[in-house]
Amino acid sequence: MHRLIENRLRFGGLFRVDQAHLIERYNAALEAICGRRTELEAFDLDAMGYSPQLAEEFEDEDYLDRHGINPHFILISTKQRNLPVVRGWFSAYEAIMKAFWDANFASLFTLTTLTAVQGMIQNNTYRVNAPEDLLAINTVRFELDTPDDLIDTAGALERNIDKFVTVSDAWLDDGLVEEMCDQARLVGDIRRQPLVPSELVFEKGHFYTQHFGGLYVFRIDGGYSLFSLDPAFEPPKSVSGSDVVHISMQNRDDVFKFLRDHDLVEQIGATSSRERTAEADLRFLERRRDMMVLLHMADMGVVDDYATIDETDLRRHLVEHAEAMPAEVSSLVLAIKQLESGRRFWVWDVPRAHRSYFLRARKGVFEDLVNQMLSHHCELDPLFLFATNKPLFYSLYETWPESRKSILVGYIKQHWLENRTGTAAILFE
Repeated sequence: MHRLIENRLRFGGLFRVDQAHLIERYNAALEAICGRRTELEAFDLDAMGYSPQLAEEFEDEDYLDRHGINPHFILISTKQRNLPVVRGWFSAYEAIMKAFWDANFASLFTLTTLTAVQGMIQNNTYRVNAPEDLLAINTVRFELDTPDDLIDTAGALERNIDKFVTVSDAWLDDGLVEEMCDQARLVGDIRRQPLVPSELVFEKGHFYTQHFGGLYVFRIDGGYSLFSLDPAFEPPKSVSGSDVVHISMQNRDDVFKFLRDHDLVEQIGATSSRERTAEADLRFLERRRDMMVLLHMADMGVVDDYATIDETDLRRHLVEHAEAMPAEVSSLVLAIKQLESGRRFWVWDVPRAHRSYFLRARKGVFEDLVNQMLSHHCELDPLFLFATNKPLFYSLYETWPESRKSILVGYIKQHWLENRTGTAAILFE
C-alpha cells in the first residue's frame, strides 16, 4: 500500500494538520471522546476527523467507531467540509456529513474558528447483532459538544435571552443579567454569530455497510431490498411489517434484473435518457477496452511504466494478442464496431458474464450506490473500481502481481488525479 499512499491514491486529498493550536484542539476533542491523545506533530484528517496516521499510532483503525454503528467525529476546520470519508462502516456517512455541514455552516464556521467540535452520529441502536438492527435505522441524529462546553453555554444563553425577552420582569433579575453577561463573554453575540447547529437529524437513505460480510440496502416500493456479498447471509423475511427482498450479489442475472426493473441503470450504446451521442458511448467503451489491454500488457511483463505507452502500443498489442485477451475484450470490440458503423449495440448480443461492462447507473439518488454495486462485476476495469468502490479496489490491489500494480498506479494517477473532470465525464456523464 505504500506506493498508493506515496502517489496520493490512498489517503490523498485530506486535510493536513501541522499547526500546534489545531493539534491541541484535536487532542482536546479526542480526549473528551476516548481519553486518548496523539503525540504526532503532523497528521491528516478526513471529513469526520479520522486520521490514518493516528489509526497506525494507536494500532486501532476503529478508534472513532468502536462498534461500527455510532461513529464519533471531530471537526477543527471548515476545510473538512468537502473531504471524503476514508473509513466508515456505512457508505452514507460521507453524504450525511456533507448535508450536516451545508445545513449548519454558519454555526460550524464560528465554532471551528474558536475550538474543536466533537460528537457522535447516533443511529438509534447501540449494536448490530442482526440485519433487523440495520433496517430499523431510517434517520440519524448528530449529538455534539466542544471540549470547552461552548455549545452548551451558547444554548444556555439562548434560553436566557428568550426568558429575558418574554418574561415581563426578567430585566429586574440581577442574577439572570449577570449570568447572561458571563455567558456572552465566552460565546460572543450569538444573535449575529450563531454557535448552536440547528439541523441535527438527517435521512439515512440507501447505503452499503460492511456488516454481515457486506450488504447493500435499498428502500424501494415501501419495502427493503438487500444485496449480500456473503453467500451464507440469511435475511429476515420482514421488518416492521415491510417485506424484505434478498438477492445475492453472486447472482448477477437477478441483480441486473432488479436494476433494470427499477430503471436504475442505462446501457451504453443503446437508447439513453441522457441522449448520449455515439461518440460519447465510443469513448466509454474504448477506454474500458484499453484498460483491459493495458492489464494484459502488464501481466505479460511487456511494460512496467504507463508513461512509455501510447495508443499505438495498445492497438498493436491488441492485434498481436487478440486470442489471448480476456473474452470481455471481444465483446467490447464488437460493440465498438457496431457503433462505429452507425448501428446501436444491444447488451443481449454478448455473453451474460460480460454485460456488466455495458451498464452504468442512471443519474439520481441511487447513482453512487448502483455504480458501487456494478463495480463488483467489473473487476477488469480498475479505474472504475477506484472511482466507485475504493475498498474493493484496495482489496484486489493486494492480490495483483507487482507488474500490474506499478502500471495501474501510473494510469490512475494520470487519468484520475490529474484529469478527474475529464475522466469522470467519460465514466458517468
